[in-house]
Amino acid sequence: MTPKNNRKQRALVAKIKATQASTLMEVVDALLGDLSRMRRKQFLKNRCVTLRGVPTEQFDAPVKKGDEIRIYNIGFPAEFSSPYASIVWKDDELILLHKKRGIATVSNHPGLKNTLFRLVANYVKSYDPHEKIFLLNRLDSETEGLILFARSRETQQLILSSWRKFFIEQRFCAVVEGLFEKPEGELKGVVKNKSEVQTSSQKLLTRRSKTTYKVIKEGEYSTFVEIVLHGRFNGIRTLLKEENMPVVGENIPTAIFQNSKELLLQQASLTFIHPHTLRKMHFQLPVPASFQAFVKRPMTRGEKKRAMEQQPAIPPQYSRNKKDN
Repeated sequence: MTPKNNRKQRALVAKIKATQASTLMEVVDALLGDLSRMRRKQFLKNRCVTLRGVPTEQFDAPVKKGDEIRIYNIGFPAEFSSPYASIVWKDDELILLHKKRGIATVSNHPGLKNTLFRLVANYVKSYDPHEKIFLLNRLDSETEGLILFARSRETQQLILSSWRKFFIEQRFCAVVEGLFEKPEGELKGVVKNKSEVQTSSQKLLTRRSKTTYKVIKEGEYSTFVEIVLHGRFNGIRTLLKEENMPVVGENIPTAIFQNSKELLLQQASLTFIHPHTLRKMHFQLPVPASFQAFVKRPMTRGEKKRAMEQQPAIPPQYSRNKKDN
């Protein structure tokens, strides 16, 4: 079923070719003289006016003889600008953003206002006060990656109700503590506390998606790994902790590598089917150079000591980069 787009479509209200020099506000006043002064100013403020084909909100912009001025019912967006995110791609149904580290996707506690959802919501409302956005996937504050928003509730509900049909693959890259027993496989996690199994963890286990991994490169006691999420539930960090192979940069007391300034986990690519055109869409981010650099560097004396102290708690592992003695 094709999603129904109930958003108001942009349409031309008026246009004119200037016959003499003036200011843009004077032209708007002449074209929309039957409207109130405040309403006419609103057209400029909302970037509904184009001068020589370029949207503008400058009241005193100089108009030359022969310039074409157009006025639309819906404004044109200004360039999205934020140190926390950038728009990768958008159309009438969806908006895809590159989320940087340091901002939550949505608020996870009262009082948190600086979220990606709020940034994008404010952006779309800046040129169309009636437009809303609807979240389709999320990432932790510390994780960089791709976030997809629907531009109507119908599109969101269509995708969520048939997740596996539309979301083909979410691929992550990470540097984790420890070495995998096999070069590729499935992350299943281990729930140790029986009381947790009967309560919250039991609910999480029923939601977990199939999650597979493939080793890319190994260090002394760290692994650069590619992880593929085959469903909706993103529990990669929890799964890795349960495997006793946490992501480097996790703020936990048992961490072997305690000097990492960032969490070495990134959503590297996103593949989905467009709900309207049914085209396969694929977007990819460059892998940070710091990931490869980390596994190449030698361990410090303190890191080796912590690794040895935790050895009894770590399942048998081996490195395919080491020769048998």
